Amino acid sequence: MLELLKSSFYNFIFNNNNFNVEVSISCFLLVITLITSERLLLLKMKALSKTLASLSFIYISFKALQLKQIENLSIESPNLYIFIGLILGAIGDICLLSTLNGFFFHVGAYSFLIGHIAYTYAFYINQFGIDFNYTFISFILCSIWCISAFIFIKKFGKIEPELLFTVIAYLIIISIMTGVAAGTIKTVKQGPIWFIAALLFFFSDGCVAYERFVKSSFTSRLIGLPLYYGAQIIFANSLYYQIESN
Repeated sequence: MLELLKSSFYNFIFNNNNFNVEVSISCFLLVITLITSERLLLLKMKALSKTLASLSFIYISFKALQLKQIENLSIESPNLYIFIGLILGAIGDICLLSTLNGFFFHVGAYSFLIGHIAYTYAFYINQFGIDFNYTFISFILCSIWCISAFIFIKKFGKIEPELLFTVIAYLIIISIMTGVAAGTIKTVKQGPIWFIAALLFFFSDGCVAYERFVKSSFTSRLIGLPLYYGAQIIFANSLYYQIESN
């Protein structure tokens, strides 16, 4: 499986004429600017670079769907729900710009939560099905990781009572999303790419959880931000593909 993931990712990046190289590179330059702004506490630069980085993956997804015509946005198409997930991710990014508390944190958290549901549904409804063995194994491994993370946070951090339901729901959904993505690895051409993106998202969320509930740390942002934007850029560029059997 590792060889399949490696070769699929290599072909996706280097042997793909449709991969939006220019905007993807621009996004990562903006992420570097964002990380630098975080380090130097440049709040206006942070807001600008984060907004532009999020708009970058929206632009890529829009151009991909525009190139592939409107049929990719039919109600039965996985691409529609990946696009919705990207939009919700961008909304979540904007909401979490100014604070990790209060109303906007809740809106941002639920935007990402619903976005993960959209991604999960996109993977599930592909016409070539999923491998439930891969899904089950991945879900169990992710669940073990999430339970361990939850215990760690309860011991060394603090989850406010009003956020407990949101956190538990988020852990369940992110585990399901990653599991269903794993189930597409051998059934769909895009499957390995979807799984890599889901895995990057999974670990970036871990960094956010540490930042929010345990300890505010530049290291968590240094690791988490590239993982998150890497995942979204992969999802956005995957829209250039037609859904095909692997």
